[in-house]
Amino acid sequence: MSEIPFPGPISPTCLNAFRIKKQQILDEAVKSALKNTDEVSQHGDQAARLIRSGFSFTLDVLESAMTLDEPALLKDQLQWALIRLPHEGVTREHLISRFNMMQGIMKYFVPTEEVDAYFRWMVQVLEQLGDPEDK
Repeated sequence: MSEIPFPGPISPTCLNAFRIKKQQILDEAVKSALKNTDEVSQHGDQAARLIRSGFSFTLDVLESAMTLDEPALLKDQLQWALIRLPHEGVTREHLISRFNMMQGIMKYFVPTEEVDAYFRWMVQVLEQLGDPEDK
C-alpha cells in the first residue's frame, strides 16, 4: 500500500480565512449532517451534541495539521476513528460521507484548493486504511 502524498503547507491567508470561518463551517456542517437521518438516528436525542463534538474535534485537528504541516495528526485521528466510532454506530462510510459533506461546506466558506486538498487526502486515507480488527 503506497503512502498518499500529504497536501503540504497551507498559506497564511488561507489558514486565517479558515480560522475566521471555522464556527460558521461547524454550524453548517452540523445542520447538514443532522438532515442525514440514516447516519445519525442511532444517536437519538444526543445526535446534535455528538455530531457537533466530533466535527469540532475534526476541525481543531485539521487546523493543527494545517498549521504544523503534520500529516500524522490527521492520520492518527482517522485511525482512532476507525477503531472507536463503530462502537457508536458510525461506519467508515459515514465518516467518508461526512468529510465529503464538510468539504462542500468548506468550499463555500474557504474556496481554495489548499483546504480542499486536505479533505481529499483525509478521504483517501480513510479508504486506504485497513480494518482495525486486521491489526
